[in-house]
Amino acid sequence: KMRLLAIIVLVLLYCTGETCGQTFSTIIFPEGIDGANPIISAVENTENVTFFCKVFRDGQLRQTHWTVINDDAETPILFTSEGLGQAGFENYEASPEAVRTNITILVFDETFDNNQIGCGSGGEIVSIFDLRIIKPPVLLQNSTPIAIIEGDPFSFYIEQTEGFPIVPDDYEWSFDGTPLSEGRSNPNISIYPVIIFTNVNRTDSGNYSITVSNEGGTSTGFIILNVLYAPEGVPQTGPFYVVTGDDITITAYTNIDGNPNPTSIWTKNNSEVTDGGRFDTSVPGQLTITTVISSDTGNYTNTLTN
Repeated sequence: KMRLLAIIVLVLLYCTGETCGQTFSTIIFPEGIDGANPIISAVENTENVTFFCKVFRDGQLRQTHWTVINDDAETPILFTSEGLGQAGFENYEASPEAVRTNITILVFDETFDNNQIGCGSGGEIVSIFDLRIIKPPVLLQNSTPIAIIEGDPFSFYIEQTEGFPIVPDDYEWSFDGTPLSEGRSNPNISIYPVIIFTNVNRTDSGNYSITVSNEGGTSTGFIILNVLYAPEGVPQTGPFYVVTGDDITITAYTNIDGNPNPTSIWTKNNSEVTDGGRFDTSVPGQLTITTVISSDTGNYTNTLTN
């Protein structure tokens, strides 16, 4: 009959028989573990790190066996009466007592990043320590504006390419340099590192940046949002009268707006008016005719497009 009770990283195993006993493992450096197995150990580069692991069987403290796990290969760390007795482990130091409950990596550098240290006894690994070097976050920069039509939903993920811990200690979104408040619904910035618009408005065009920080440093990523919307203007009506030989400017729309900037297409009696000569269509919504002649009489129509 067997019972299992787990408290954080302390695991107690009770049973009867020669093969039964109890085991537990914990770590004393660095602090801040969450009790998961494997235990993620975030360590400063060049810092030394010490792991602590006790193994009990049948109520007796047993010698701890340490193992380096790299790319799914397990390499036991061997000991002699003088200490470590295996070539390639000169950077390790074990506690002097026979049970070897402590092991220290003297200089923790890039060669240990993403490796694992396992501890146990009798061929069984009790706990695994994931080794990670603390690194500042690096976010992708998105300098090309992203075009989205007004009213459409939009979401964007700013990729974090480097850094550990991956989830930052803190992050802040800004719009054109002004911090965005938390708890808002449009855009929603509650999920790192995503910004979500239920629907975009023309006033949402601009630069969005996110600044993140962890124990290793700070990084900023950004996107440029360009909201497109159809041409708008206040229509003007004729007729317009002019004396032959005079100049005239016909205004079809005022207060023209749109993104991208609208252009004008003029037609006379359903035939397109070409810009040039006596006809100037360069100003959206306006047509200027110089030295009007009698054949200029007709119905003029203006269409705004973008």
